[in-house]
Amino acid sequence: MLFWSGCSEVIAQSKALTGLMPARYWIHHGMVTVKGQKMSKSQQNFTSIKNLADLYSPQALRLFLLSKHYRNPLDFTPAKIEQSTAALKKIPRLLVQLEKLAAPLQQEDFTSSSYWQKFCQAMDDDFNTPAAIAVMFQLVRELNKFLEKAGKGSLLPGEKNTLQTGTMELLKMGRDILGVI
Repeated sequence: MLFWSGCSEVIAQSKALTGLMPARYWIHHGMVTVKGQKMSKSQQNFTSIKNLADLYSPQALRLFLLSKHYRNPLDFTPAKIEQSTAALKKIPRLLVQLEKLAAPLQQEDFTSSSYWQKFCQAMDDDFNTPAAIAVMFQLVRELNKFLEKAGKGSLLPGEKNTLQTGTMELLKMGRDILGVI
């Protein structure tokens, strides 16, 4: 049993119990609403994460939750989770096509990319995940344009490196940081 007597004690107990360090940051999201009303059992507009997990992928739920700034209320609708699901379906197809086209991926220095810099700026701006997600999907659109160009056989030699860097950035943003891929 964990007692909330102080941060260092909780970290020590958690590490002793699991062998792992707990999350370095914990952010509590704004209130979840349904049609502008507070979600609650008493108003009978309540659904559990377990029920949602039976209907939707964890990545789609995570994207839905991250799509609103954590300080603001989040209005729950199944349609919004469906939008997240549809948006995420584009990424695996894109990654498969990129893998076929680009050379084997190598770790690169991401600090030189404007997409990576914009993504980091958004995350550094009070954990602005909606802006970070927007940057990630701007990158998806840009990579799709390069794929279209490659399909026409008009990809320039340096653009293959751009595809490779973009692919690594997309994986870092979507998989490693946001956890939606």
